[in-house]
Amino acid sequence: MGRMKRIVLTLSLFMFLGVNGTNAKNAPKSDAERIAMRVERLDKKLELTEPQEKSIKELLEKFYLSNSTKESRRKNLKDLNSDIMKCLNSEQQKTYRKMLAKNRKNKRVR
Repeated sequence: MGRMKRIVLTLSLFMFLGVNGTNAKNAPKSDAERIAMRVERLDKKLELTEPQEKSIKELLEKFYLSNSTKESRRKNLKDLNSDIMKCLNSEQQKTYRKMLAKNRKNKRVR
């Protein structure tokens, strides 16, 4: 996605959601905000194509909107990561695996 397009989308998102810089970090994130942030972060790291972005956004919406218990959410997270991997090419999969490993390592440190 082009840089200018990314900037316009980000600004539009902030205007639409009414998020300002002073309370954005402290305010609880809605599912829509989490999904948008995660897709944006994945796009930045993996350079997603438009169809990949759309597919991943749909997967994330399904994940966040499912009312699951903590135990089933863990399983669903594994399924989500597996489904995201299916949307990626081999180079992106390598990068995504590294991202997941880094996230797991950071969670253990906390």
